Amino acid sequence: MRSGIFFLSFLLVLASCNGHSELDKALRLSGDNRIELEKVIRHFSQDTSDSLKLKAALFLIENMPGHCSVIDSCIVDYYLQVDLKNKAIPFYLKNILYNLPQYYVDLSDVKKVEDVKVIKSDFLINHIENMFHIWEKVPWGKDISFETFCEYILPYRLDGEPLTKLMEHYYYFPIDSFSQQFEDYNITVDEFLYNYIWRLLPQCGREFELTSPVGEHYVADCIWDSYKVLSESRLSCVPAAIDFTPCWPSRNGKHFWNIIEDPCLVKKTFSENYIDHYAKVYRKTYSRNPFLESSREDSVPALFKTPFIKDVTELYCKTVDIDLMLQADRKPEYAYLSVFNMGVWEPVAWSRVVDNDEVSFKKMGMKCVYLPVFYNGKEEVSGGYPFIATTTKTIHKLIPDRQQPIKVRLTRKYPVNPMAYGLNNALKNLRIERSDFYDFRKTEAFRIGRIENNFLQEIVLTSSKKYRYWKITSDMIKEKP
Repeated sequence: MRSGIFFLSFLLVLASCNGHSELDKALRLSGDNRIELEKVIRHFSQDTSDSLKLKAALFLIENMPGHCSVIDSCIVDYYLQVDLKNKAIPFYLKNILYNLPQYYVDLSDVKKVEDVKVIKSDFLINHIENMFHIWEKVPWGKDISFETFCEYILPYRLDGEPLTKLMEHYYYFPIDSFSQQFEDYNITVDEFLYNYIWRLLPQCGREFELTSPVGEHYVADCIWDSYKVLSESRLSCVPAAIDFTPCWPSRNGKHFWNIIEDPCLVKKTFSENYIDHYAKVYRKTYSRNPFLESSREDSVPALFKTPFIKDVTELYCKTVDIDLMLQADRKPEYAYLSVFNMGVWEPVAWSRVVDNDEVSFKKMGMKCVYLPVFYNGKEEVSGGYPFIATTTKTIHKLIPDRQQPIKVRLTRKYPVNPMAYGLNNALKNLRIERSDFYDFRKTEAFRIGRIENNFLQEIVLTSSKKYRYWKITSDMIKEKP
């Protein structure tokens, strides 16, 4: 009877693979590896009790095209150097180092191999079984929907790490060892993350010896932190994702942080800059999203060459839809909105240009200066004057008038934001101690009683005497007895 159920359900699944379904595309792209993917489908088709696992397997396979490992020699050598120079680091953390090159060089055109062509059925089956087991064990699992589980917990990879290493070293947190605690205590997601996962998982420092293209010495930053939280959250069935802003609209740089998609934790974030001034915010996903596929030879920014980012700007700030008439000698296929960052205009949003050179950009952050651009081959071309997207949902063009120059006095390089205010408050009553003795048994101290919140503040130390030892303390820091 069971074999009959298997045969019928398996036929139904394969029968659905007609036309241009996502599963059909994935199976066609898998080539000789199709037999491995069909083994996974067949395995979870044998018993009706595995119907949800079958849906999970189909979710992974349907969205697998595009997920790949870099096999270019320069990056493979980087992986080898990571292993050689960081032997003591546990794999789940070393896995983060494998993902760093994409943030230093454009990997969109290097040699890669698609997961659908090489992934093994045993690995995928074992992964699905383990993740379902953890989902069923944790007390908060009942509050996590199947859709949330698939997108935020089930994926077998963080991003672009080598699949061969994943299949060899993947680590699953021993969730069964906490079964009794789950029964005895009403453990929340927060408590489990802080008191179990982050205390018991193998840790390491925040400085690493690497090689090109990352560099010889890497100090953990927001990219490291976001991947680390994502990895640890998935291991414990906490639905998490990485959100990021590709370019700040009011200062240099970009930022990555984590979002926890849990009904008990409303907009719970880690490492986020708590401001509401963004041009664009994207979320890294396992599932595929609409992305830019150009039919011409015009350049495409690396940010938009992947289907695995989703626009979530509206979750962080007020947005506006911007309609423009592009100024171009020829009709480009796509146009972009850029913000000024690190001395250049960096594209943060894209849209298709319609026949009359009109272009519409959805959900753009307000109070930002944008420049419309397009590409003519590899050349970036301005598509009009820069403009400000105002809070009244209109655009104010910044057209230079050389006949009426104005004088502007700049007091800060970047605007003051809530983070700057918070840091300033932490500096109040800061005490600078000076001594000729390492134990500070004889010391002179200078206290900073007030911090200005506008711009540069100069603090003058009155004594001209030289000291060997210096120490900075604060009333917020309790010294050890």
